[in-house]
Parts: sequence; C-alpha cells; structure tokens
Amino acid sequence: MNECIIIRCINIGKRETSLSRMLSKYFNEKDIYFVCDDGVVESSQVLSLKHFLKTHSLKVDVPKLGWRCGDHCFYRAYDNNNTYDYYWLIEPDVYIDEIGLTNLTKESKLKKHDLLINNLRIAPASWYWYKTYKMHFPSDKIYMGFFPLVRLSAKAIEFAYEERKKLSSNHTLNVELYPNDEVFITSKLLNNSFSASTLECLEQGYFNLVSKYYKNVPKGVISHPTFYTYNEVIEKCLFDINKLIEKDREQVVSFISRCFNQNQGDSYLRQKLIEHTNVVIRKLNALENL
Repeated sequence: MNECIIIRCINIGKRETSLSRMLSKYFNEKDIYFVCDDGVVESSQVLSLKHFLKTHSLKVDVPKLGWRCGDHCFYRAYDNNNTYDYYWLIEPDVYIDEIGLTNLTKESKLKKHDLLINNLRIAPASWYWYKTYKMHFPSDKIYMGFFPLVRLSAKAIEFAYEERKKLSSNHTLNVELYPNDEVFITSKLLNNSFSASTLECLEQGYFNLVSKYYKNVPKGVISHPTFYTYNEVIEKCLFDINKLIEKDREQVVSFISRCFNQNQGDSYLRQKLIEHTNVVIRKLNALENL
C-alpha cells in the first residue's frame, strides 16, 4: 500500500519538525509533506496553500483555511503528487510515539476504506457546522468526525476536490457559511457511497479537546492536543476556562477535573489552573458589586 502523510500547519517550527522526525520512523522522508497556510517558499516537501488557491479553481477567502478546512491540504498534496493510494493528514499538536505510530500503521494496512477518521457519527442539528452544510446540500444526511488525524483514499480526494470547486464557484457564498472539513468530508463521502471507518487506535481516551503536557501522555497512546511546555498547556486550558467562566461557572470545576485526569493527576498544572480561575472570578465579582 502506497501512502504519504501531510503535516498541516501555519508554518514550520520546532513542533512540526519534531513530529516529522517521529513520522520518519515509518514514512520515507520523501513521503512526508508540510502544507502551510503561510506563503512559504515551496520545495519538494514544503507546499503552500495560499499559492495553490491562487493557481487553481478554489476561490475561497477563509482565514486560516488550512486549520478550518483541512481537506484543502489534501488537494494541495494530491495536486503535487497523485501517485499515492492513501493520504494521511495530521495536525502538529497530535502527539505520537513509536508504539502509537506502529499501532496506527498496523490498523492502516488492515483497512482499505476511503475514509479513516476518529469519532465518526451522525451530526446533531445543534452543531454549528450542520447548518453550513445543510443549506447547500439539503437532501444529504449530515455526519461529523474529528479531523486532527485523518486518512483519505486518492479517489476520495479527487471527488471531494471537485465538490469543493463547485461550491467555491458560488461567488455569493458567505465565507462564514463555507462548511468546515469535519462536516464536508464525512458528509460528502458517506452520501456518495464511499467507505468509511473509525480509527480504533485513537479510542484510548486521550484524543479530544483537553490539552495535555507531553510527559503526561501514557506510552503508546496517540494524544490530542498535546504540547511540549507547561506554558502552552496552561495557556490553552485558561482560554477554555475563561470562556466557561463567562457562560457557566459551574462547569469550570468539571473542566479542571478533566484536565487533571487527562494529565495523569498533574498537581502542578491543577494548582496553576485553580489559581488563575480564582483570580478571574474575584475580579468579576468585584465588577458585579460596583
């Protein structure tokens, strides 16, 4: 089975380079590509999404397109080299060690599906991206999946690319209503007789939206999102906590508990999150008492 892997990113930094080194333990270096949102200077393995949009039939003005609509990274890589049977796409904040990489590649060899994705399911109507797809394709059943690590077949990419071109040719399209990758790929493929399967190696409880410090990830577990410094983890968690404080303070305790559990009972991280939360709540209480 001939396959490559695409690291989707804004630009290439330490995290992307570290991930590439780990991936090279299975993939040949010539089969590892960086597809960048920034206008990078292209080379054999470094590809620019901005340059691709300018030279191809995708008239899309979506900020951070590679992050919101990562399927465009598939189209860029496929346009560069269409000789692979399967194309993987991975985000830089996915943490994977040699054991996890072995488990992933073993599962990949056993599955010939057009789509491999985590948490594939029917989407609820309350999901924001539901309406962005439904308004364009009202007769389709709508699906969703988790996109940090995905595999597509070459024929699935060809089909999805043509469908994206049709959609982007609508010049009256509001970019806010341009379907994201999770709804577009899953729904388009499953409504058009493509085969799909979930990635079982990601179902170990660490592939979600709770930030983890890399040293807290158990061996062999593929984790997302994962960071190499405490400051990054704390920054990401505090961003979520601040949103919860504004909406529902009762959920803050539950969120901190999830962070604590996902980080193997890391008391330092828990204390930092509690300290920040208490400071923010005291400030809000003071404002409310004015």
